[in-house]
Amino acid sequence: MGTTPTLWEGTLHLAIAPMAMLFAVALWFCVGAARIPACAAAALLAADAVWHAATQPGVRWQWLPAVVLALIIWDIWQLFSPSRLSAERSRFQAPDRPLISLVLLLRRPRHLDASTLARYCETAWGGRFEVVAEPQSDAAAPASAEPPKDGTGQFVTGKPPLLIAAAARRLHLVHCSDRPYFEDPTAISDKAGEARLRKVLEENRGWLAVDLVQREEENVLPEAHYPRLARLVAELAGPDCQAIYQPSECRFNHWDDALEAKLRQGDVKGVFTDLVVPPVVEVGEEDPRMVEASSQARARWNEFVEAFTSGNAQHCAVKAPVTVGSRTEFIWITVESIEESLITGRLGNEPIDLGDLKLDSRVTVDTAVVADWVFFQDEQPTGLFSLKALSEIQQERQSKN
Repeated sequence: MGTTPTLWEGTLHLAIAPMAMLFAVALWFCVGAARIPACAAAALLAADAVWHAATQPGVRWQWLPAVVLALIIWDIWQLFSPSRLSAERSRFQAPDRPLISLVLLLRRPRHLDASTLARYCETAWGGRFEVVAEPQSDAAAPASAEPPKDGTGQFVTGKPPLLIAAAARRLHLVHCSDRPYFEDPTAISDKAGEARLRKVLEENRGWLAVDLVQREEENVLPEAHYPRLARLVAELAGPDCQAIYQPSECRFNHWDDALEAKLRQGDVKGVFTDLVVPPVVEVGEEDPRMVEASSQARARWNEFVEAFTSGNAQHCAVKAPVTVGSRTEFIWITVESIEESLITGRLGNEPIDLGDLKLDSRVTVDTAVVADWVFFQDEQPTGLFSLKALSEIQQERQSKN
């Protein structure tokens, strides 16, 4: 015959029950900190069960609750140990691998559907690509879309902004977005300090990207995959392209049709090392290194004038500010004549935003505003005072990034 629970026993059960529920939820979400208090709460219940078994010898199976609670304590202690939780988390975490991707920045959004992408894939990778329709939302539609069973395993599926292309036993994600690639383009351009990049990001209105979905067991170096991605990117390129970007290396190059040939050849390294246009580094006029370079150029200005007027120098050029409206750019000018305090010549670089002025446009500037100069004799340059300063500034920014 059993005994009636005492007041303290009822209070103990009421106190432990909500705590046990809380610890159970925490353990369900693999919160390691709940391991010790959960075992302590179970131990209190086990002690209560042992006390009942000792004070009620006539009850059948009186020791069973204590045994069950002891097993629960053992399981909690083993299953939720820090080493076991760490091992379980590592099983589900994505491997620490660089993103294998190439991105085309666009001046305007572009539509790309599965049928069009399939034709691009056939041109870039060869063979035939089936277009696999996505399942419909109605009840009569199949549960899933099956890839074609033609033996090649090459197919395209999905719809914008995300398409999937299968080739070479690998899946590729093809993005087609109608938004700027960078969420905060101003911060990116300010960090880079490059004026041409700033203009590209300001005008960016869409992008295309080809990403490789890596298999977990794959040990192939990323360099081996890029030629295949590059061939498809070459087919996706067009007159609306602004630039090409490699996220894993943070490499960027302005777009030029000549890059298509390199991409089709799989020469990804050449795409980013052979710069289409020289970078325009944004530097404050108060930077002491640039102030010193300009001072040297002005102090030795007569040396440039003598070399130019003698006719013994080649490739004579000056760097000076050119203003159109509210925009001013320091740009190289190939000198054609120097008359008194005026220099006439043609722009040696493509301006970023100087209205109708383009590469080779004729301009006139005052000698007083010249910031740098250069001429060649026997293929050896003289001048280029700002080159060292700009190189130091770029290296500093790259080290900070």
